[in-house]
Amino acid sequence: MLNVSEALEQDPFAGERLTGSLHMLYAFHFTSGQSQYRIAYSLDHPHRLVIVHLIHSRENFYEKLKRLFH
Repeated sequence: MLNVSEALEQDPFAGERLTGSLHMLYAFHFTSGQSQYRIAYSLDHPHRLVIVHLIHSRENFYEKLKRLFH
């Protein structure tokens, strides 16, 4: 997980920009062991912050994310 946070620290645009009602978020994909995970985050440009909203396995990730923002 540390490598993931370092990757986002070095390049906060490394994730893909989401579309539709989640357009203000980015999703970063990574693998740990044999499991795939996603991180949903937003950027606070003035304060140079990466704000993590959800870290979860790939399964049902976007459904869980939509529930957080609707």
